[in-house]
Amino acid sequence: MMTPLATVLAQVENAKAELDNYPPVDFDWYSRCIKTVNTTVPWLVGVGPLLKQYVEEVLNSPTLVRDTWTKIRSTANDSIPLGLIDIIDRELDREKVLLDQVGGDIVSKVVEQFLIEHFEEGCLESNGKSDYPDLFLRSRSYEGLPKFTRGSKNYGAALKGNRARPVRVPDGLEIKTCRNRFAVDCHYPHTGLHLAVVFKEEKVLLEVTDIKIAFMRVSDYRISKRSTKATTDKASFNGSNFVSVLV
Repeated sequence: MMTPLATVLAQVENAKAELDNYPPVDFDWYSRCIKTVNTTVPWLVGVGPLLKQYVEEVLNSPTLVRDTWTKIRSTANDSIPLGLIDIIDRELDREKVLLDQVGGDIVSKVVEQFLIEHFEEGCLESNGKSDYPDLFLRSRSYEGLPKFTRGSKNYGAALKGNRARPVRVPDGLEIKTCRNRFAVDCHYPHTGLHLAVVFKEEKVLLEVTDIKIAFMRVSDYRISKRSTKATTDKASFNGSNFVSVLV
């Protein structure tokens, strides 16, 4: 049985032709992606159980806080002033309104924060909210990439913003989250390393069921063409190429 590292390295090898033609073509994306995989995949296998625990603790903390407060409230008798009880009840109700409006992308940000704080092989940094990949290695040089031009039809790696963030680079790490089953929809097929966190709801708590990784090629996506001018093409994929880091 192949290890996660061997599996993903083989996927990069299969993507070599695509990487050799990824613009700008003189950036040796193949070697850079091999380096990213060798650096991150063994590390992700090592921290996988901790990441699973952290995501579950963060996602379930609002429910657990409410459960704890319910127990305290029922056993406190007169030790807590009635006015304070009313304040805490009201604030928890208001917080729930806010939590109910939080989208699924909050899980990706929780994963990002953990990875950034625990990565020791360089400097992982978060990219822009709408930019690919979600994380890149700031400790790696991207000097020489062209400046990002909005609306450009030449899709390739570029430096964006005052901080010169490398966007559309295939040697970073993209994060995807899946509720209940492995299914991902996005606006564009991205070549590069993808980390997928799959979770489900058990009663009132959330459980991370798997954390998987794969190096994706454009051909690994299913492209659904837009039917009207008001909609965009959709790129989607399932977990068939992914291998678990929870080994």
